[in-house]
Amino acid sequence: MSATFQEIVEAVGNMKEGTAYYYDREDRTLRLRVDPDLVGFANFWMERMLEEDPDRFAKLPSNEEVDPYGIMVSFAETLPEEAKAFKKKLEEAVQGHTAFKRFKYAVYGSPYERAWKDHKKACYKEIARRWCEENGLAHLCEEEQPGE
Repeated sequence: MSATFQEIVEAVGNMKEGTAYYYDREDRTLRLRVDPDLVGFANFWMERMLEEDPDRFAKLPSNEEVDPYGIMVSFAETLPEEAKAFKKKLEEAVQGHTAFKRFKYAVYGSPYERAWKDHKKACYKEIARRWCEENGLAHLCEEEQPGE
C-alpha cells in the first residue's frame, strides 16, 4: 500500500537519533533504517537496496533537520499576549541541559497543551510538505485529506 502524506508527517515527527526513514519510489512505501550500531545487527536487505539503487530512495529529513529544539522555541513565539507569564516560563525552560524535559513539564497539563500539540503537528506538516516538493513528490501533499 502506498505511503500517505499523513504517514510521512508521522515519520517526520517520530524521527529519533540513529533512525532514518526512506521513501521507496518504486513501491511507494516508507522504509525504516535503524543504525546497526544501536540495535546490534544490520538489516542487510535494506543496506543492499540502498547501496545498489540509491536513486530509488528519498531519505526523509533527519532528526537534526527536523530540529525539535527549534520547534519548541518557536512555540513560545506563537503564544498570545495574555500568555506573557507562561511564555517567560517556556523561554526559561528551553535553556540548558534538560531543556526538553523542562519544556514537557511546563506544557503538559497547562492550558496551552493543545496549542503545543497543534503547533508541533503544523511544523511537522510543513517540513513534510517541503520535503515532498524538494523530492518531486508534491502529489503526496495533494492527497492529504481535509482536516488532517
